[in-house]
Amino acid sequence: MRVLLTGSNGQLGTEFRTLGRSAAEIISTGSRELDLTNEQEIRRFVREVKPEVIVNTAAFSDIDAAERNWDACFALNAIAPVVLAEEAHRLDALLIHYSTDQIFDGCKAGPYTEADATSPLNVYGASKLAGEQGIASSFARALILRLGWIYSARGENFVRSILHLAEHSQELQVADDQVGAPTSAMAVVWPTWMNCSAPP
Repeated sequence: MRVLLTGSNGQLGTEFRTLGRSAAEIISTGSRELDLTNEQEIRRFVREVKPEVIVNTAAFSDIDAAERNWDACFALNAIAPVVLAEEAHRLDALLIHYSTDQIFDGCKAGPYTEADATSPLNVYGASKLAGEQGIASSFARALILRLGWIYSARGENFVRSILHLAEHSQELQVADDQVGAPTSAMAVVWPTWMNCSAPP
């Protein structure tokens, strides 16, 4: 099986690359190998590689920076996934796309479900929602996973930040206006890998 992996140097991409390398041909791409802000480059690359599965872990995920760079954020989070979906549909490939819980406003008392109304409060959430909607309109075979509070042994994440603060500070000062469940990148990637390895 040939898998095109975007965002291969991020938390999810690294775990996916490590898990799948012994069982599939994985074409790993970061920003140097594939410019996801260039629609024509995406189309050319996908048509040359001809993957059976496209795993899109790439994202503009800096929430604060997204407010200042909405055009770059939408290019990576909204436009690129739609182009990947269109090319996946053209090849009858499976697209696995990672989205975010930031597409919700956080006002619901309990856990969100796929059927809940979306209402992003920031540019990042709005861009990811636009990507989801574009994929849904592409007719591609696609799996969209909404994630939050991802952590792994590498990269910037909440768990590593708290461990660093605990190691270097006598007192922890953190925001207490959010509730979340830290989720291991491996716990996300393993079932994803099993899904894309299964017959269509």
